[in-house]
Amino acid sequence: MAYSNSARIELTGESAELEERLVPITAELNEKPLRVNPITWKAKLEEAEEEAALSIDFCRQMAHNGDFRPNSPTDCARALYSNGTKLRLSKTGKVPTDRDTLTELAHEGSALASGIIDARSDMSRRSQLIRNELACSGAACCATTEKP
Repeated sequence: MAYSNSARIELTGESAELEERLVPITAELNEKPLRVNPITWKAKLEEAEEEAALSIDFCRQMAHNGDFRPNSPTDCARALYSNGTKLRLSKTGKVPTDRDTLTELAHEGSALASGIIDARSDMSRRSQLIRNELACSGAACCATTEKP
């Protein structure tokens, strides 16, 4: 079975049967417009913006740098390894700041690494809500006025 991202998986037995039963349901749902409650969406966006701001501020305090950017590999590497943490290098010779490396550092007691993970997650959530707004702005999908 092929998916929109060109991924291919092979389903067997009960999984294949379940997938086949879901095809018409999925097709029916994809034909219907997405309805977004603008009041709920706005509240969720404000919450996400506040959480992201708090997470970024925490990282800036931990990094002792008011311009620190949690999504910047360079800023993260400088802040994480400037305090004596053992430097790690990837196969390419760069300092890794991916989620796995940050998780390892967090488990070793790095509050900054933990904060960066949280900040990146909060920023991603905020971006998804903004992206959804742009996709829906002015469209029928935002036509509902139900209360949250």
